[in-house]
Amino acid sequence: MKNYYASKTGRRKGRAMGKPQRKTHRSRKSVTIHPDSRMGPKGCPPPRGQPQITGYKHLYLANLFSHASKPDKKDRILRVRVHGSTRRLVKALQNHPDAKISNFTISQKGGYWYVAVMVKSAQRQPSLTRRQKQADTLGIDIGIHNYLSLSDGSTVIQLPPLLQRNIKRSKNLRKKLARSQKGSNRRRKLIATIKRVDHELKLQRDGFVHQITAELARNYALIGIEDLNVKGMTRSARGTVDAPGTNVRAKSSLNRRMLEGIPGEFRRQLEYKTKRTGAALEVIDRFYPSSKTCSRCGWKNENLSLSNRQFTCLECGLSLDRDHNAALNIAAEAERKHLKDTKSPKPSHD
Repeated sequence: MKNYYASKTGRRKGRAMGKPQRKTHRSRKSVTIHPDSRMGPKGCPPPRGQPQITGYKHLYLANLFSHASKPDKKDRILRVRVHGSTRRLVKALQNHPDAKISNFTISQKGGYWYVAVMVKSAQRQPSLTRRQKQADTLGIDIGIHNYLSLSDGSTVIQLPPLLQRNIKRSKNLRKKLARSQKGSNRRRKLIATIKRVDHELKLQRDGFVHQITAELARNYALIGIEDLNVKGMTRSARGTVDAPGTNVRAKSSLNRRMLEGIPGEFRRQLEYKTKRTGAALEVIDRFYPSSKTCSRCGWKNENLSLSNRQFTCLECGLSLDRDHNAALNIAAEAERKHLKDTKSPKPSHD
């Protein structure tokens, strides 16, 4: 809804978005409970009817069975055993007395049950570490051949093999589903298996992106990324009946490989994690020719195609991988933009 209202008011670039449609098949089974007061940390028993965290393996969730017509059930408490450990959450509550748990949500995804705890705490001003201050500006190029190419030249990040195998497994299961008979037990079991595999695939993909973004936000003070138009880049090449497209299968494969890396989620995580660590994130304009410009002299190769993996400058003779060259240009542009933003005077409100 945020993008819809931004498009309606003119704050979102591009063509106007249509009215949002209800997608019930994408919704999840969940319930959110708002407790009357904070959950007590370990060793602090709260009054009857209030939720608490006891030990590192159990949660006591209050108000779960409250009902307007049955006020006698208001103080019922559900004891839940968690698969992992609540040690980090308990320690965080003990070390931050001002932290309060505002609500908790019980949900089901892919056959698994989850409890998400919402914690509110006073925002603290982050400060740069010594490692961040000593690091150079980092430029990140998100691509298809290489998932991430960094401007330092020492790291090219690829999707992990386990994630690639599970992506292939999900595709094969969908092929079996297309050959199954509607209403059969085999089809019903396949649908349940696909839901579980897709959920595990999402967890692996999100976990991989979380690890990468957390490491980048901790180690660098200034990071530059491109403002990718993912929707436009993954648009189908099928065309219309009157004007059919060309290389439809090849373009479909490129679109799929681009979306497998979830570039939008990568940017979202990097935005809030850089704010936590005190780092600065500069978003480069999507029309900036980072891949076609020489990172040494600035010469531009207008005829560079996607099939050319090597960038060669005809002016200074520089020759290097096109993704590395793009990352160097992004780093330089991010540094220039950051310097311009810090020097520009702030508007007065007199």
